[in-house]
Amino acid sequence: MRKLICLLLFIGIYTCGNSQCFEDRHNTSYTDAWISCQKKINPNPERPISHWVRYDFGHLYSLGQMHIWNCNVANQLNMAIKTCAIDYSEDGINWTEWGVIELSQPEASGFYEGDPGPDFDGLKARYLLLTVLENYGANCASLSEIRIETSGLATSTYDHEILGLELNVRPNPASDIATIIVSSDENFDARFELHDLKGREINSGNVNVFQGENTIPLSVAHLSNGNYIFSIFKDNRKSSIQITIINN
Repeated sequence: MRKLICLLLFIGIYTCGNSQCFEDRHNTSYTDAWISCQKKINPNPERPISHWVRYDFGHLYSLGQMHIWNCNVANQLNMAIKTCAIDYSEDGINWTEWGVIELSQPEASGFYEGDPGPDFDGLKARYLLLTVLENYGANCASLSEIRIETSGLATSTYDHEILGLELNVRPNPASDIATIIVSSDENFDARFELHDLKGREINSGNVNVFQGENTIPLSVAHLSNGNYIFSIFKDNRKSSIQITIINN
């Protein structure tokens, strides 16, 4: 069953009332919008100090179509976001870039229907991060609300704690063999998994991790071009790293 996550963007995240779930209804209230007038350290360390908004859905969801209502407040329309980057995460610490979207500038209309955002096509995430790259000229940035369709809770490992391993990939991007470099302070038996960005398991197995540097070779010649997530699990903890595959 498909559901909707509707979010009002002020202070925190709230389930929306019925009126905000209709595509032809939209608020123009200054107090019901997310507004940032001071750039801050981004939750994704790969992003610079910026205007950003982070959503915590509370659980890992399989995300679908997104719809976005930009700043629709009279006399504040230049705060509206023009382009923003979208990142996602299962744990709020390790982030993966989804891409960049462009939004139109509203006209402070009560019938403003927003912009269709990306279709995440079942991508699994608990956290979503929108980082403002450019707005329509103001010093502040603002966004009214978003709606995301979801197929429900994802059966995955969103509740795993962080396993403190140092992971590296050589080469990255890879085209034939991707070698995972695992640096550990202890010996333990582990499980590894490789998933695509839709959360589908591509490869998995068991591995012995020893103190020091370990290497795990992965054959990726058969994989489609794109980004994948490699994870190592120990008990209820995991460490992950992104692998980019480019096959000619």
